[in-house]
Amino acid sequence: MGFVRRLDCRVLLHYTVPVIVRTDTLSNAEFSEAYARAAAFWGIKTASSPGGETEEVTADMLRSRFATPPTNAEFHYVPSSFSLEQDFSFLPAAGDARWHALEQTLETVHPAASLSLLPSHLCMGTAFFETLRRTKSIGTTARVGNMPLAAEMMRQLGVELLIGTRKDISTFFSEADADTLLPLKAIHLVMEVSDVSAGGSYLVRTLRDLHVMPNVSVAWQCSTLSEIGVSIFHPSASFAWHTDDNLRITSLDDAPVPLFRFYVGRGEITQHVCACGEKSLLTIHGT
Repeated sequence: MGFVRRLDCRVLLHYTVPVIVRTDTLSNAEFSEAYARAAAFWGIKTASSPGGETEEVTADMLRSRFATPPTNAEFHYVPSSFSLEQDFSFLPAAGDARWHALEQTLETVHPAASLSLLPSHLCMGTAFFETLRRTKSIGTTARVGNMPLAAEMMRQLGVELLIGTRKDISTFFSEADADTLLPLKAIHLVMEVSDVSAGGSYLVRTLRDLHVMPNVSVAWQCSTLSEIGVSIFHPSASFAWHTDDNLRITSLDDAPVPLFRFYVGRGEITQHVCACGEKSLLTIHGT
């Protein structure tokens, strides 16, 4: 019922045929330029109008292209997979790239301070501290395996927001005592698509942030959506969304490695007016 109360549930448009869904604010010319840039990076020839292509960038292509050690120190480098037990490469990322989903959470929660539990091997610390700088927020990082230190850091800083993956947060909650958890207002949960089917809930409000790989956030939850469940998000405006039975994305920003028709998962995008002002909803059905 919370969904009905807080959202205008009139479906304005439901996408069931292949189409590009745009949630960006670019002009048509800017959109075409960004779309063509992403295609050209991978040597893909675009159709006469965006959306007619069938070629796509895959995880294997990413790993292959960046298989050799990096040499350009202008960037920092992040792994192409959350699991380092799988094959992965290190991809260049801009040090000043924006983490819009975390910015939204910080603006929503207004925590006195934040604590990132993200493991160092994901190399997301640069994005975390850049987001703190942009939002003029206080925060730091801690290792899940050292609960006494993490608890003391939380006490001294007045931490009200935790950032972490499902594994990080679950481990933290299993080890923390009530005094450590009591001040928490919210969790910013970094998720993979495979996490959606796993579900999971915590004792405080959880705003979910969907990533296709570390440092590549593609969808986020506002406060309203966080109360509905794990599978519904607002799609990121940093991408054009290719929709049919599957969801694919093409980068529209100036990321060093633009994605082109990169597979996200099974799902759909519908048009709703959300209480937060966003007008698009993304529902993930699975990998």
